[in-house]
Amino acid sequence: MIDKFNSLRVEDRELNRGNSNRIIKWSKPIQGLIKANVDAAVRKNSGTGFCAIYRDHDGEVLAAASLFVETLYDPHVAETLALHWAMETARFLLQKLVQYETDCKRLVDAWTDGRVLQKDYFTRVLLDRKN
Repeated sequence: MIDKFNSLRVEDRELNRGNSNRIIKWSKPIQGLIKANVDAAVRKNSGTGFCAIYRDHDGEVLAAASLFVETLYDPHVAETLALHWAMETARFLLQKLVQYETDCKRLVDAWTDGRVLQKDYFTRVLLDRKN
């Protein structure tokens, strides 16, 4: 089983100037890789949701998964836990190289720059997955 992944990046987003709605463009992974779009949402007084959708280079959906936990997390911690969960899910379901994409810039910056900003739960979870 492959436990490491190729890359982590922030989703490409454009702002439609005439409208406040965001246009989100999906970009293909390299042929032979799977792309997982990962996200988390924290709902006040309810809990935290994680979701991931896995597609091949043609955009064909290979798998999709979601999970809800009745725990409120800091949004950055939630995004990190969503990535961790998506990696474990991919390892179980797909057993292939996966490129991950998230909308959490702080997570991507910490991963790609190797920055450890503080010794908090966010950092510990991130480092656990990197090593």
